[in-house]
Amino acid sequence: MALFDGLQAAVFGATETVFGDDAVWMPSNGETGPFTEKVLYKNPNNPLKIGDTDKYEYRPYDYSIEFYENQFPGLKESVDESNIETIAVKGITLAIRVVYSSKDGKTLTAYGELYHD
Repeated sequence: MALFDGLQAAVFGATETVFGDDAVWMPSNGETGPFTEKVLYKNPNNPLKIGDTDKYEYRPYDYSIEFYENQFPGLKESVDESNIETIAVKGITLAIRVVYSSKDGKTLTAYGELYHD
């Protein structure tokens, strides 16, 4: 592991420890899990204004969680294959719609919307 990679992992881990929330993912295939990890959870609640108008942008994927590459193994691949994956965090359940890797691939961000049965 390169020096920078070790520093990045340490800083991200410390940030999750201080600011993170517990999240639980049970893979849809039921073969493994559940996985409980600390994540950086974001739930923006202010609508985005469109230009100088009185209109607001609709964004169904406002919810996101950021996590490190070794957490939630297989989540990105499963979502990329169009499987329905859900993650529970802070008393709500999110249906994950897309997972993006950072430029270096070490951190991932999963975007979702409220999940209703």
